[in-house]
Amino acid sequence: MIVVALVLMLVITLLPGCSQLVLANSGGYVGASSTAYEDALGATSQLAPGTLNLEGTADAVATGRASVPVELSGVQLVEQGTDYVQIRGTATNSNPFEVKNVTVSAVLLDASGQMVSLGSTHVLQADIEPGASLRSDLRIETTPYVSYRLHAQAERDWE
Repeated sequence: MIVVALVLMLVITLLPGCSQLVLANSGGYVGASSTAYEDALGATSQLAPGTLNLEGTADAVATGRASVPVELSGVQLVEQGTDYVQIRGTATNSNPFEVKNVTVSAVLLDASGQMVSLGSTHVLQADIEPGASLRSDLRIETTPYVSYRLHAQAERDWE
């Protein structure tokens, strides 16, 4: 009988709090989420930003597809007639762990900074040691452009 009374008191005490969505993370912060104000995000959208940067926390999940940056150097832009521009460079694993499957992407921009063409290349290779480098070669269809941007990334090699 005492157990039933304690459970009933616990339910009565906690029931009013069930109408709020409570957010918590490993950093010790606890707060209430509200959708009662104008232009409020839904509960799912309010939770999403807290789940995006989990690396290094107890909630991090190791996946075989974790994206990591690699450094580009020695970049050369070579015009290939009027149809293509070729971008050559070296991608270096500057991480303290092995990576694999390097992807280099490039965007050609016009004078107003708008994208006019894009392309990417993949170097499918595993076990790229920390400090190791490999060459990349990318061809993009040419349209009139004034500048370009490059982005390079790889997958963390968990194996």
